Amino acid sequence: MDRDRLAAVCATVEVFAAGTAAERVVLLLDAGDPAAPVLVEYAGGSHEVTVGETVERFDPGRHARPLALPGLRAVPATAISADPDSGELSAPLGSIQHLADVVLALARAVGGRSVATATFPTADPRTPLTLAAREGEDVVLELAGRHFSLPSRPTG
Repeated sequence: MDRDRLAAVCATVEVFAAGTAAERVVLLLDAGDPAAPVLVEYAGGSHEVTVGETVERFDPGRHARPLALPGLRAVPATAISADPDSGELSAPLGSIQHLADVVLALARAVGGRSVATATFPTADPRTPLTLAAREGEDVVLELAGRHFSLPSRPTG
């Protein structure tokens, strides 16, 4: 993957994290070479890129242009309650679907069969909510080690 494309992907991840209040964002990029997968991880304000078995910090630079994403909005952690014992999740109407939709939009923005995951805080800091998405597949929600499937919605 060329550095300009990687810089655009990393800039997009930064915009996504800032716009949604995601604590961590991970992309497994469909870079066209299954022998050398590209993994982009963003947490704590820095990017780590893994290509094959090589791991390095990556700075997209101030001039990297992010890819287009739909309207992003954060759901406050205090608005999401999660019970790790029962797997029960409560949040304002439509907010979890919004997060699922924007994680899927991130996967679509980077293209191909890429997978996007994002971890969001909840009212209980010990129980974050993670969503994973890939074009053409259901979004997977992970909460306290339990996995749930959310139907993906078509584009358009």
